[in-house]
Amino acid sequence: MKIRPFEAVGDVTFGMSCDAVTNTLGLPVRDGLSRKAEMELHYPNACYRFDSNSTLVEVTVDATVIEFGAISVPFKVLVPFLKQQDATVFEKVGFVVSPELGIALDPAFSSWVTVFSRQRLQQWQGI
Repeated sequence: MKIRPFEAVGDVTFGMSCDAVTNTLGLPVRDGLSRKAEMELHYPNACYRFDSNSTLVEVTVDATVIEFGAISVPFKVLVPFLKQQDATVFEKVGFVVSPELGIALDPAFSSWVTVFSRQRLQQWQGI
């Protein structure tokens, strides 16, 4: 999965509306509100989350390999990679969070990664 930190996941760009994501990816398998009352679009290997303004702010994706530009990182070595690339990495409630790369993951859930927009970083820091 290609990631541009704080900008995009694959062909989907942070800041897109629900309609724009649906136009790009097709109809989701399901949609609805999360426990935090945020709109979510669920696809077979990804969940797209939107803020109250219907703006994409977070994507959780099943990806065995993450691509940061020309660098491909297998999930199994993602935590050491994040710690090497980002001195500000922190851990909260089981998640490893990289503020520099806009990514969070729970190492216990193999290959699931959450990528977030810059505006969502504060929420991750406040968990």
